[in-house]
Amino acid sequence: MSIKEGTEHPRNIRFRDSRAKQIAIDTIKNPSKGLLGGPTAAEAEKVLKVKFGYTDKQIAKLKDCLLYTSDAA
Repeated sequence: MSIKEGTEHPRNIRFRDSRAKQIAIDTIKNPSKGLLGGPTAAEAEKVLKVKFGYTDKQIAKLKDCLLYTSDAA
């Protein structure tokens, strides 16, 4: 199968997945980023759960990270 037949290089797929994951994590940590055209906090949470297998506990930990950084300011 060649690139012309519609396949993508695995490196490009991994980069896109890792970028989507990072955007979702950033949105969970800072929900106001959803206002800039990215996913909402609920959409980001769904992406992390469905696509990347995150648990509710892992997502709660990301949200807690936001609380700790806010208290330090």
